[in-house]
Amino acid sequence: MEYSRDDYKFPEAYVEGIESDVYMIVYKDRGSYRLSEKPGEPLSLGRTIYEQALTLTIDLEKAETKRHVAVRVPWKNNRAMLLEPGARVVLYEVSGVQAVFYAHEGDDLRRGDVLAYVLTGKGETRTIRVQEEATVFYIAWIPGTQPPRYIAVLADPESLIILREEA
Repeated sequence: MEYSRDDYKFPEAYVEGIESDVYMIVYKDRGSYRLSEKPGEPLSLGRTIYEQALTLTIDLEKAETKRHVAVRVPWKNNRAMLLEPGARVVLYEVSGVQAVFYAHEGDDLRRGDVLAYVLTGKGETRTIRVQEEATVFYIAWIPGTQPPRYIAVLADPESLIILREEA
């Protein structure tokens, strides 16, 4: 079996106020976006290193967004999820010898659904279940943590603005 670049698709994070080589120009009124090499109107978000979007956009103490942030999800037909400043989020810390996410960015979850499975240092498997109805907005690995630690950011589907890519 041969592998290609298309076999490795990852979500992308776009943040308000970030300079970049690629920008997401957001048209909230028509529920769409386009990618551009230059910032533009009405709302321009710069692409950032995925893991850095957590500290740039989420206030971990207040559990809310600090600025506009969008996550573009290739396995959802390049749809993007946008959160506005002040949007409330739910945070889950997932840490263990090994963590396997069962839910991914763009997935809708109901109370009791599995977010991830974690292998503990004692060789036990723990199940991380969500306690609310939410959409997985963003999952970030915290660099340099041992065992690996992740923060999953879940959003109320009502606060998400879903954007389609313009042709």
